[in-house]
Amino acid sequence: LTITDSVIESNGGYGVYARVNGLTVTGSTFQNNTSAGLATYSNGETYTPTLQNNTFSGNGGDGANLNGAMVLQDNLIAGNSGAGNGTNRISLGGVITGTSTLGPQTNLPYGFTSASIPSGGSLTLRAGTVAKSGSGGELTVNGTLIAEGTSEFPVYLTSLKDDSVGGDTDGDGGAPAAGNWGYVQVSGGGASATLNHTYIRYGRGSGNILSCYAVVFVDTGAALTINGGGIEDSYYHGLFGYQSGDVVLRDAVVSRNGSGPGPSYSYGGISSVTNNGSGLTLERVTAANNARTGVTWYGSALTITDSVIESNGGYGVYA
Repeated sequence: LTITDSVIESNGGYGVYARVNGLTVTGSTFQNNTSAGLATYSNGETYTPTLQNNTFSGNGGDGANLNGAMVLQDNLIAGNSGAGNGTNRISLGGVITGTSTLGPQTNLPYGFTSASIPSGGSLTLRAGTVAKSGSGGELTVNGTLIAEGTSEFPVYLTSLKDDSVGGDTDGDGGAPAAGNWGYVQVSGGGASATLNHTYIRYGRGSGNILSCYAVVFVDTGAALTINGGGIEDSYYHGLFGYQSGDVVLRDAVVSRNGSGPGPSYSYGGISSVTNNGSGLTLERVTAANNARTGVTWYGSALTITDSVIESNGGYGVYA
């Protein structure tokens, strides 16, 4: 499918709905359609979408909705803008494969809907990238996830209702809350996530059983490193290790997690299954104001350096 210098407007459903083997959309306007401006699905083949210098405005759903098996390139998804859509974003669902990259858009953040990175695949989020998700906003990492945030231009994985970054994406002016979107699950031997200056906010959680649910769930040998940023305002645990590889947090904040289920439940900041086996390293980390314990870890080693564990509803540290 190729669309160039065109106007798609005022249609009683999607502006464009297509199953594609390839996609190139440039210099076009999608406006005032009843559903999403643009929605695509792979037609049995992996495709690399080109989406450049387009405007999405006044559509009833997402500005754009890209689904299926895709290789994403930040230089090919660039220069797009949006305003006044039902959800003012580019939504991504399906399998993100190959060596994929995403970079920031002007007033048009991304969102994840049941997205995954397979073993051998990778996704790099450039500095300043914002992803805002709602119910069903899930990212499963069986390959590699890298966030290249900086102190000046962090990466955000947050709620559609978080108007503090990426604008008023859902147009309702409402406040975000714990549990607004799903989770990031890093799963499987060889899987890893390295998140630099990345803020993960207002998520709900995933896990093998309910007591393990966390917005960042690391399991089955996968490894996680967080350098700067933090995990905040999650419905269940902020982070949970379930037979994970090593987990390292530096210069990060883990706060106000576990508030959703109520005080009779033991959800807090960082936790692990009782026989997790791997290590947790915290360097210059603040774990504060979590509903129950700040840090619970049963791995092979727990190392806490130059950190602050305070004002949690249960133990500060339980190991």
